[in-house]
Amino acid sequence: VVSVRRSSKNTTLLNTSHIPPKDSIRLAQTVIENPNSLSEFKNKNPALYELISSIKTDNRWNLIAMEVLGQDHRRALTTGPSSHSQMARKLLADTIISGDAELLLKRCMILHHPLTSQKLREAL
Repeated sequence: VVSVRRSSKNTTLLNTSHIPPKDSIRLAQTVIENPNSLSEFKNKNPALYELISSIKTDNRWNLIAMEVLGQDHRRALTTGPSSHSQMARKLLADTIISGDAELLLKRCMILHHPLTSQKLREAL
């Protein structure tokens, strides 16, 4: 499979979309780095703790990311400065803190999808 970025047929703008969004990870880190909650989170889900801790440097490329069309990236509920987008990223940060990786991935997929995001915006 040839990367879309390297394909000579690519004429559209692509963006990298992180799952979960980097901002959600940063929000979760502020809570996780609290000495009172650190050991609880670390014991609850050590693998998720390592992933979240890696964002400071991410030299090992541990974070999950996918290339998406620029227009779809902008339509995702997790992107942008709107109050809805901030609420979505906060929801994902709270899910990270809960330690439930399965629920986190489900919510990320729902909130990153452009059509689902549009329907949620209309409902709010």
